[in-house]
Amino acid sequence: MTGISIKGVTVRYPGVTALDDVTLDVPAGEWLSIVGPNGAGKTTLLRAMAAAVPLTSGEIAISEEDGMPESVFGLPSRIRAQRLGVLPQDHNLPEGWSVREVVATGRAPWLGMWRNEGRADRKAVSEAMRLTDTLRFADREAHTLSGGERQRALLARVLAQTPKVLLLDEPTAFLDLQYQWEMLEIVEQARRERGITVVAVLHDLNLASAFSHRIAMMKGGRLAALGTPDEVLTEDITRNVYGRRVTIGRHPATGRPTVVSWPSETPGARNTAIHIISGGGTGAALIRRLNADGHAVTAGVLNIGDTDWETAQALDLDIAEEAPFSSVSEAAYTAAEALVRRASMVLVAPMPIGPGNLDNLRLAAEAAKRGQKVLLIGVMDESRDFTGGLAGPLWDDAVAHGAVVSPDVVSALNTALGIHSSDSPTSG
Repeated sequence: MTGISIKGVTVRYPGVTALDDVTLDVPAGEWLSIVGPNGAGKTTLLRAMAAAVPLTSGEIAISEEDGMPESVFGLPSRIRAQRLGVLPQDHNLPEGWSVREVVATGRAPWLGMWRNEGRADRKAVSEAMRLTDTLRFADREAHTLSGGERQRALLARVLAQTPKVLLLDEPTAFLDLQYQWEMLEIVEQARRERGITVVAVLHDLNLASAFSHRIAMMKGGRLAALGTPDEVLTEDITRNVYGRRVTIGRHPATGRPTVVSWPSETPGARNTAIHIISGGGTGAALIRRLNADGHAVTAGVLNIGDTDWETAQALDLDIAEEAPFSSVSEAAYTAAEALVRRASMVLVAPMPIGPGNLDNLRLAAEAAKRGQKVLLIGVMDESRDFTGGLAGPLWDDAVAHGAVVSPDVVSALNTALGIHSSDSPTSG
């Protein structure tokens, strides 16, 4: 069995400290859930454990019960993949591949360059599919799966790696109540049967309470509380971190703490859910300012590596992302649409519109048609429209359905910061 140790970890980006001197240990076989509001550093911490984010300072190590700690950054990538299984928030499934073929790619760290799949690999794949209940659609094309089936297939692929530590980033995102519980029950069964150490980023405090041995609650890149669900999920701690009044009860079946949030106690409370559609740095200032002002900011579709993407990543925001220099795919559009539907307002930054990101403008137009508040920044003319005239009609359609046009970013910020919503969603 393998544990993981985080000591004095700090991660800084230009102008932003995403993690600030975080220290905690995850003993072998434990389930630790990382919770906290948007921008708290949850995903950054998980990605640092996977050696996917460079550290400014500190160290992260994994260790067997009878072995010396080894830095996750010092391990060869193949060895690291044998020990750490990572389930990110979103991952495209290749068209034309069966579910079994997708799950089998989880064996890649064990095959190396010269070894073909053997009996042990086939057994690992079958066992992972049994555990995740995906054998019944093993021969279906993976891209045809529903959201819940898709998440189970992706989890099966990670379990086929036979990792010692399982890192999960929002494994229940966009799943309905049934699939949320089923997903985490599968993880718990794997933890018990295989002795896996589990670290999961979760937004839902009640799911974290139900499944975790301990909870790490984060705020502003720092560890605000660490302990059992009973120790962390108190009214005082939760209110201090989330800025919202809560009542703590008990689940009738598990006896674990349950969290119920109250409406805003004073008129004009912040934490409005705002989705930003941008790219190429046009939304970075909006993202930073609105997040700093306490709003629940989401963004996308953003291309990985883009300035706006880096800003949103540094702030640990929920985003819909696409590969660098790639057009918006169906999967990315669906992920962004889910974020847009959660938002109280949609802001469209003054970005150029080309064939590759025209669907981002379509997201805003569709939101306006649903009656959501949409704010368009700037004007849509030949200096922005590189689609051969396709962007203008979408822009006009959004305006016809109530979207408001703001002349510049400053005016847009003033408008957005003056919005207050009594039904703004809150974590947990």
